Amino acid sequence: RNQDCQMAFEAYFCYINFPRCYYDVEANEYKSTRICRSACKNFFKACNYDKSLWRCGNSKKFNSKFPERLEDYGRYTRDFFPGQPFRNSYKKRGYRNIGGRCTPAIYGGAG
Repeated sequence: RNQDCQMAFEAYFCYINFPRCYYDVEANEYKSTRICRSACKNFFKACNYDKSLWRCGNSKKFNSKFPERLEDYGRYTRDFFPGQPFRNSYKKRGYRNIGGRCTPAIYGGAG
């Protein structure tokens, strides 16, 4: 049993069910934030998934880095991964606040 995988699984689904919230002054309401892409990547990395199976990418590509081709399998095989669409929380230049944060948004906390 992979303890790191179990912990990453529990954390990831906790983030999905109990996302961070913030107050949007312009809308005058509370909003929940998206899941950080790093939390998704941490789950796949901790559970030793092959990188071709990671689904933390762009929603337009069904969470992959590249579009799926019908001719590869004669049908489409991907579907949306729970928690998407994802948001990047950190960039090379430091923290990027995108008008809301993402869940968990703890620097270094999600791998």
